[in-house]
Amino acid sequence: MPAVVGAVILMAAVCIGAAAIGGTATSSGLSEWYSTIRKPSWTPPGWLIGQVWTVLYTMIAVSGTLALLALRRRAADQRLAIVCFEPVMLVFFIHMAFNAFWSIAFFGMRSPWLAFGVIIAMVLSILVLISGFGRVSPTASRLLMPYLAWVCFAGALNLTIAWMN
Repeated sequence: MPAVVGAVILMAAVCIGAAAIGGTATSSGLSEWYSTIRKPSWTPPGWLIGQVWTVLYTMIAVSGTLALLALRRRAADQRLAIVCFEPVMLVFFIHMAFNAFWSIAFFGMRSPWLAFGVIIAMVLSILVLISGFGRVSPTASRLLMPYLAWVCFAGALNLTIAWMN
């Protein structure tokens, strides 16, 4: 049971950390920059974006927890600290850094083109995670599919904003 608690705490901390970093960067550029740039008519309202991210971060944390525990069950050395260095888990942690950096690039640095490059890295790493998690926990893999769809939508929105500005 302690490993389950440790995995839940770790994945919650990673997702909350990424959300906090992203939220801080977003709030710094939201009113003074984002509100003044041109956006397509299909831009979702801010309240909806916040709701979607809350659900997605929860799904990402559950997905990461399921994958980490499944990898732990298969590992020769079952310590969580060791299992975190499995290649697919390293991709997970790198991906969450991309996730946080997107807000820094888009809102903090006010660079939609750089942010679009980050989105491409995010999409590719989510595809790697869906495949890698699918080998150890099909449920963990499926939990990332709505996230992939949202990031692709966000990428289209990001690209459109970059072109318009």
